[in-house]
Amino acid sequence: MPDLVHQLTYDLGPTIATHLNNTLGIDPETSGRLLKQITPLILGGLNRQLQERGVEHVDQLLTRHDDEQTLENLGERFRRIANAQGSELDSGDLLGDTGSTATQVLADHFALDADDARRIIPMLTPVVLAALAKKRDREALGAEGIAALIQEDGDARVLDDVQSFLRRRLAPREKKSWLAGLLGQLLLGR
Repeated sequence: MPDLVHQLTYDLGPTIATHLNNTLGIDPETSGRLLKQITPLILGGLNRQLQERGVEHVDQLLTRHDDEQTLENLGERFRRIANAQGSELDSGDLLGDTGSTATQVLADHFALDADDARRIIPMLTPVVLAALAKKRDREALGAEGIAALIQEDGDARVLDDVQSFLRRRLAPREKKSWLAGLLGQLLLGR
């Protein structure tokens, strides 16, 4: 089974890309990359909630977002958040103080408008929570099953140093060609 981040990105990516493009003008490729970076933070926030407040609390949190309308009416939800001001941009305090740090890193890396960047996490958090609730119910995982998935794929430590986590994940990866490696071995006689 693919990890939870990959599965959520695969399931939700195209729809989210369309709606982020329509509401904030973010291109689909950037939207996909944003979802891949933000989803581990949301899972990390859930894992921290799991550790601090228990399985029942996380199950209740998912149940609050267990609404087919969340996933079916993304355009409406995203438009509402795009027009929101101040405290309306709350993501349920799932990320705590790290939400503003994450927003700044994402804005810098993706060259996003600061106001648009502030809206992305509140847009994506309920969508990820609703998708997890749907998975819990569809696969009859129950509270314990979804807790196990969150613990497996959601590292609460990422919230301790979100800036380093995001910068490490956003850094360009060096591509090492297998052909160059083979050629090097032949030339060096290894």
